[in-house]
Amino acid sequence: MPNKCDVCGKQRQEAFIDVLKNDRSTEFDLPTGTFTENIKFCNDNSNCFFGAEKVRLTGPKKVEEGP
Repeated sequence: MPNKCDVCGKQRQEAFIDVLKNDRSTEFDLPTGTFTENIKFCNDNSNCFFGAEKVRLTGPKKVEEGP
């Protein structure tokens, strides 16, 4: 089953996707280890590998404006 890279947005086979686990507990005033964010990235693309640390899946979302 294909997975979507959280960095580039491409659908990839599972063999080409790895996961970076970021402990973001302190950002939300929680005890260490209670809030971990999993960022999926292409393991064969250096831009995705290095870009994974900059991705945030939680927090304020960009609101798209309608027509």
